[in-house]
Amino acid sequence: MQIEATSDAKKLIRARGGMLFVWMEAGMRGLRFLRTSTEPPEDALDWDRTETSEGFLVFTPPRMRKPRMLGLEVRGFLTKLRINALWNGCAFVV
Repeated sequence: MQIEATSDAKKLIRARGGMLFVWMEAGMRGLRFLRTSTEPPEDALDWDRTETSEGFLVFTPPRMRKPRMLGLEVRGFLTKLRINALWNGCAFVV
């Protein structure tokens, strides 16, 4: 899995501890979206770890299919900043 992150995303992930957790969440009509958090879930020790050359770690659930390219960008305003993940450049999983 290739990880492409904007400079703002890299800075935000590093500022929040250097770990990003990415998982899929079901949406309407069978669509699945990627969700992210810098806070580890309860079962974080079971998740697959991907090290980046950018100085942070990306974790995914063990049985989650991985994209060829995972894009990371910052969304939100001021105190509500969050990391948005893109599956091969798409906002939803295909």
